[in-house]
Amino acid sequence: MDMRSFRRSRAGAAALDMLSVWCPPTTDAWAPVILETNAAAACADAQAYRPEFDWNDGLRCAYLKGRDSRRDVKAAAWTVLDHLGLYGTEASAALARAADPERLGDDPTGTLRHGLLALLQSLEHMEPTDFTPEQAPHHYQLGPLLLGSPITATRHKGDAQWLGCAWHLEALFRHAMASELAKVKLEPGDTMPRGLHAYPITAAFMAATVDPDATAKRVRDRLGKWLNDYADAAWAGWPTPIRQLQPRRTSEIRTRRKADDDLPKNRR
Repeated sequence: MDMRSFRRSRAGAAALDMLSVWCPPTTDAWAPVILETNAAAACADAQAYRPEFDWNDGLRCAYLKGRDSRRDVKAAAWTVLDHLGLYGTEASAALARAADPERLGDDPTGTLRHGLLALLQSLEHMEPTDFTPEQAPHHYQLGPLLLGSPITATRHKGDAQWLGCAWHLEALFRHAMASELAKVKLEPGDTMPRGLHAYPITAAFMAATVDPDATAKRVRDRLGKWLNDYADAAWAGWPTPIRQLQPRRTSEIRTRRKADDDLPKNRR
């Protein structure tokens, strides 16, 4: 759904009208326009989300099915490592958990690559019981949200589409309120501001897309309860659909690793 389609829908037009009245005063004439565009885009991104195409969700399911099998766990480890090479933000988060920040130096990209290769080599000698959720970032991401603890074995994680949309919109509006429209876009790592709320506006935008029955009370109760359990949640961005990725086979990963190791240092 693009901005034009969103505006043409009755619920979308109502949400934009409510936002225009709600917007804090600002000297930047473009800030309200950018904010409403980003809010509509947040709804469109959530509406396009499908769990069956969520790479992180698929890897969590595969882990649960294969964690008791050495062969399956090792195969999952290779896939995860290839996944880390494709996702810079998530790979950086994984490295930050395991590496000494003082060793990152002035070349975080090179450090990340060598850190992942070292992790890959260590996994070859691991027992299945050693491969725990703490070692892979997909165990921490629910939809577009990065959490502080692994969720793979958690029964009630919540609806990734609904929560992702509600969290995104609410955080976006709260940041806009706190900064008087100086911040009208979320960046990876942004968290939910406290002491403010914009549930009526969030509900209005959600009613135009992912939840026609959304109300301010429904959003406040459902999102508020989830925030109590995951207060450390941060924005990570919606995962790339799995159909757009081509995971490499183990032999291809090894060939790529060897080619990288053979490169002169000044070309890595």
